[in-house]
Amino acid sequence: MPDPAAPAPHYSVSVRVRRTVIEEVHVLVPVTDSVVTDDHLDGAKIFAEAVRIGREETHGWRREGEPTVEIHPLQTPPPSADERT
Repeated sequence: MPDPAAPAPHYSVSVRVRRTVIEEVHVLVPVTDSVVTDDHLDGAKIFAEAVRIGREETHGWRREGEPTVEIHPLQTPPPSADERT
């Protein structure tokens, strides 16, 4: 017979979630031959250059909105206590 004074067992399920924080910044893309096609600005090349500049340089990135939290698409076991340090 179980001890009525003993605490009831608690169970839990580990679920992997991820949090995504969006940041934004404006970068200046120089108008050079590398972003011009047939004497016209090439939007795709300008955007590609903006991404390159954003990756290379340190800018004043600003947080945009609140982070989103969602279920991670890959559910894996949690790290062991030794790996958490």
